[in-house]
Amino acid sequence: MKTNKEYLKIFQDERNISDATIRLYTNSCKWFVKTIGLELEHVIKMPISELRKILINYRSKLYKDENLAVSSRKKYWESFLSILRHFDVLIPYLPKISLREDNHIFFKDIPTMSHVKQVVEYVEKNESPEFLSLVLFQASSGTARMECFDLKIRDFFSGFDIVCEDNKEAISLSLKELLRGDLLVPLICFVRRKTNYPYYILCSDEASRRICSHLLMRHDLNLDDCLFSMSFNTMNSFYKRVNRVLNFPVVGKQLFFRSHSLRKMNACIIKDVEFVNAIHGRKRSPVIEAYFKTDPTHIRNKYIEKYMSLLQVSPIKIINNDYLGTISNMQLKDLLVLKKEIDIKVNELLNEE
Repeated sequence: MKTNKEYLKIFQDERNISDATIRLYTNSCKWFVKTIGLELEHVIKMPISELRKILINYRSKLYKDENLAVSSRKKYWESFLSILRHFDVLIPYLPKISLREDNHIFFKDIPTMSHVKQVVEYVEKNESPEFLSLVLFQASSGTARMECFDLKIRDFFSGFDIVCEDNKEAISLSLKELLRGDLLVPLICFVRRKTNYPYYILCSDEASRRICSHLLMRHDLNLDDCLFSMSFNTMNSFYKRVNRVLNFPVVGKQLFFRSHSLRKMNACIIKDVEFVNAIHGRKRSPVIEAYFKTDPTHIRNKYIEKYMSLLQVSPIKIINNDYLGTISNMQLKDLLVLKKEIDIKVNELLNEE
């Protein structure tokens, strides 16, 4: 007799499913066992007349579980049927059932930079510096939770074209060199695990500086260490704590301030759908993907010139040799325009020579 774990392993291997994706199928299977009390082996070998009763009973209980979001209930149901179909189980006719989305999300249900500022002020006084880096990074980049955990220190360095030896001294030296720079806006070419789609991750100057600072506090540093060393549970507990302490409202059955809501906030602030898709890792249509390739330099420049000032909590700091000055976001835009004009003039003079 095969265990549920063995069946799921076969399912994963034969469909070439990632570890991240198989979690959904595993959870749906666990929910079935918990609710109905039967193992997969029994269900797969069950007569169709008996299977029909079991499936109707399971669906009824699943769809009535208000502890799960409507989308999660639908996913659990479809993923469990997929497992059965994979092992040649004939799914009998089941009567249709209505399941309406009762938790609509509106613009007011999405955090703003004012909320991010509140969280930053709380975290600076009460939480680990790594949490502060995480909040600023997710707010300014719109990076999904899974990719936050997948990012390595090596990836972060690649965003600045930094190559260094894989030891603490070399990594620490590179981090300190970064902190002495002007605008720290990485351009990280990354492959999103969920879709296996390559895209570009950018974050604000203040997020990069916080990341550098919290990495320098670690006892050990290796290039293949995670950029954020916390676990899923630690992150979830942190966001629950933030929402409770700051008394943020509950949106349906979800926390108001969490990873996914920061991703939505990032998109709402930018408003440019094509640009958001490029930095969030959403696939374009096959035809567009075949003929139009993303220019990474253009993305970075556009992010700095148009959007970064909207995604920062603090004024941007410009560091030049021994001078440390603070400029406003509007001043930054003016400086960038001036820099372009100077570059054009210099090129013209060089061409004349």
